[in-house]
Amino acid sequence: MRILANPLRGDAPVGAGESGSLGVGLMEVLANNAKFEDLKDAIGIDRNSTLLCFNTEGATDPVIYREIIWHGKYPSME
Repeated sequence: MRILANPLRGDAPVGAGESGSLGVGLMEVLANNAKFEDLKDAIGIDRNSTLLCFNTEGATDPVIYREIIWHGKYPSME
């Protein structure tokens, strides 16, 4: 949710809920965590890959959205 709400410069922010943003979170962990190098090799993902993610849910609960995006609820597990 934080990645989509705070995109790179020039990209539009996306207000996504927990389940809608799951795919982006998974791709971020897969791409940036050395523990998954073998998995990336096995499925053919490298630095030249393009991945597509469908967001299936908007920010449906404004209170939870604010707690996660603004107040840091559920910090990274790394």
